[in-house]
Amino acid sequence: MGQAKQRRLAQERGRVLCSEIDLTRVAAAVQRICAAASANLGVDCFLQARMAQHVLHRLGVSADLVIGYAAWRVGPGPGDVISHYPSGHAMEGSAAYHAWVRVEDHIFDVTTNTLALKAEMLDVLDGGHTSVIWAPAYLWLPMASSRSLQEVTQGLHGGVSSYLPHAALQQFVMNNLEASDGTNEALAWLAYQAPDSRVLGPNTLMAA
Repeated sequence: MGQAKQRRLAQERGRVLCSEIDLTRVAAAVQRICAAASANLGVDCFLQARMAQHVLHRLGVSADLVIGYAAWRVGPGPGDVISHYPSGHAMEGSAAYHAWVRVEDHIFDVTTNTLALKAEMLDVLDGGHTSVIWAPAYLWLPMASSRSLQEVTQGLHGGVSSYLPHAALQQFVMNNLEASDGTNEALAWLAYQAPDSRVLGPNTLMAA
């Protein structure tokens, strides 16, 4: 089978999955748990990707956790870019990588709802002002629609993103992060099953 036909089939499978699964519910389940309990909200992409992957697996969807580089144009200004590429500013507690989930030929990123928070953290570091007019609740993007870092940084409008898998970086991160005990993944599944339930955790208690 030719590569072009394989891509078309993968795109079709991705469209079917998107229509059959409530991606908003999956993303919201992960986000509710992290908003309540994550100690590194805004730089916890690996945790969120792993939780989203688990929920998808429980729903019978084959999903891979991917680590690499990513960048997003969140506004029209020259500096309205958030980057997890090596050349970008490093936020406290973070590294120059990003984690997301791949489903067929689609990128599923449940962390884009924190782009405004990421921008605030970067602005504290460099004294700038990032205008965030694009921060979707989650991103479901065909991999073919991912742009280069240059296209993101030189873009004129918000909504352009770049995702670049990096196999060696993924291997390094996977080898150096602690293995999960399954607790966070189980909580995400419970939150998915009860979408209207309130999630309480250290973050919500501190804000009360």
